[in-house]
This record gives sequence, C-alpha cells and structure tokens, in this order.
Amino acid sequence: MITDIKEQKRRGDRVSIFVDGRFALGMNRIVALQAGLEIGQQVTQERLMELEAEAALEEALSASLRYLAVRPRSERELKVRLRRRQFDEGTIDQTIIRLRKRGLLDDMTFAQYWVEQRVTFKPRSRRLLEQELRLKGVDREKIDQAVADLDDEAEAYRAGQKRARTIPKDDYDTFYKKLVDHLRRKGFGYSTASKTAKGLWSELETMDSS
Repeated sequence: MITDIKEQKRRGDRVSIFVDGRFALGMNRIVALQAGLEIGQQVTQERLMELEAEAALEEALSASLRYLAVRPRSERELKVRLRRRQFDEGTIDQTIIRLRKRGLLDDMTFAQYWVEQRVTFKPRSRRLLEQELRLKGVDREKIDQAVADLDDEAEAYRAGQKRARTIPKDDYDTFYKKLVDHLRRKGFGYSTASKTAKGLWSELETMDSS
C-alpha cells in the first residue's frame, strides 16, 4: 500500500513514494499525478516495477533535454552521457526513441551543425572533419552529406589567414614552416598546406609593398 507521497526537499518538482512505510521510489510530480498515485492505494510488485521504469525514463529524458539544450548532440554522445549517469540500457534506448520522435535527436542535424561550427570558427580539412564525425558515431552516409560542399583549398586558406596574422613576417622560411606545420595539424595534405603558405606570403608581400 502507498503510505505516503512527499515532496522532495532538494527538488520540488519531484516526489518520494513510500510503500508500506518505506521509501520505494522518487519520480516527477506530474508523472505521479498522471499515474493516479495516491495515499492508501494498493500496488502490486509488478506495478512498482513499471513505476520505477517510468521514473527512470522521465529522469533520463530530463537529463537528456538539459544536455541537448547546450548544443545538438549525436546519438553516441548522448548514450555515453546517460551511461555515465548510470541509466540502464533499456532506459537509454527508450530515451533515444522518444527524442528521435520529437525531432530533438538527429545525427544528420548534428553533423551539419558540427561542420558549420568548424568552418566558421575552427577551419580544418575535410578528412579531419570526417574523422571527428566518425568518432561522434555518425554513419558514413550522413558524413558524406555533411561535408559534400567543403573545398579543402578554401578551408586551408581560411585557416591559414588566421594563423598568418600571428607569425612574424621578417623571414620567409620561418613563416612558411610555421604555417605549413599549422595547416598539417589541421588535417590538410602537404601540397595544399604548402600552396596556401606560399600564396599567403605573396599576398602579405604585395600588401607591404603597396
């Protein structure tokens, strides 16, 4: 029998359910109301297990929404996050399904967001972006779509421009080496990095002489 339903002190949106005088589980207040729980109600062990599953799913959904509020996430990122929170695999799978249906979790949307952010703030090679997305758990087809319009030479130029501003311009060899090394770390091939470094040096010389 449900002997008490108490508001939790630390989280006012949740209640603690007591059965036969002992704490049984905690859950969202609204979920408890929707379940029709009230003091004096008889509950079977099976019903308690169902309520525990509903409470776990509600908690996982709340945690996921907070996590997704910061930025789009891949399914793998969210799974790792929920596992760290010690949710069981069944709850995690149900959470993923719910979020997909709501349009809140989509690897294609995530991949496009990731590429746009990198292109805007941290230019890098197409190959490196593909590698990053694979590590995030995005499948090959979605990765190909997300990076389809990228041009390595254009991205190398953008990445090189930013770095070139911080390199002294009094020595070509030093400038060239530092810029090529930087672009190589960004995943660009040697030929692309070399061509970009030479082109930017020429631009800077032209600007200085004008």
